[in-house]
Amino acid sequence: MKDKEKSLAKKLRKNGLSLNEIKRKLNVSKSSVSLWVRDIILTHKQRQKLSKKGVGKEVIEKRRETRLKRENHRRQIIVDKAKSEISKLSKKELWLMGIILYWKNGNVAWWYFSILGRRK
Repeated sequence: MKDKEKSLAKKLRKNGLSLNEIKRKLNVSKSSVSLWVRDIILTHKQRQKLSKKGVGKEVIEKRRETRLKRENHRRQIIVDKAKSEISKLSKKELWLMGIILYWKNGNVAWWYFSILGRRK
């Protein structure tokens, strides 16, 4: 059965179909199609036709959504790992962190030190 699909995939690729189109028509995995047709050389016109398909609004939006999902998944893994590694903080530790961040802002520190400087 796979030999039949393989020969049909080669024929479809020679006619200029994309890997995804062949995958859908034959109901096989894209990696199988890629292996079967990797020795097929497309004409310049066929390559141009396939590259034009990849710049449509729907295609670009789908790529963007896929990239965002992947990035969000990676971020979530990092957050989950950090949550498991960081112990519970006491109220005092949270308070101190808040003070440090407030001072780190720069405006408060500049104001405080300018007053101290005037006292001298």
